[in-house]
Amino acid sequence: MKNFLKKKLIVPAIGLLIPALIFAADTGVGAIGQEVKEVNLEEVLINVRNLFFGAVIIASVFMILWGAFQYVTSSGDEKKTETAKKTITYAVIGLIVAGLAATIVSIATGLSGQGSSTSSGSEQEVEQTE
Repeated sequence: MKNFLKKKLIVPAIGLLIPALIFAADTGVGAIGQEVKEVNLEEVLINVRNLFFGAVIIASVFMILWGAFQYVTSSGDEKKTETAKKTITYAVIGLIVAGLAATIVSIATGLSGQGSSTSSGSEQEVEQTE
């Protein structure tokens, strides 16, 4: 069963997430004549955080349902019941860790000075000369 999960679920899931992580930033490049949008660190971190958190939520819900299925079909077998409980517990722990990771990224983007509340040095110079 473990080999099935590794080969059939985890490896393809990682393979599907890699291109999404690479293209997580919206560069704004479009057809000829369209304006190119500047990409900053905050946008990239927010896009990666949202992608990661969405994938973890989907995986956690799937694992909770899988644990519930294992629990219902355990037929009173203590070992299968414990395995199902551990599956559900680890899925909930994964959700909590993902939530903390998303919070840390939000705090990091806020502290990086990339937000709209800060202005660059050239903007401050223009304000001072006027």
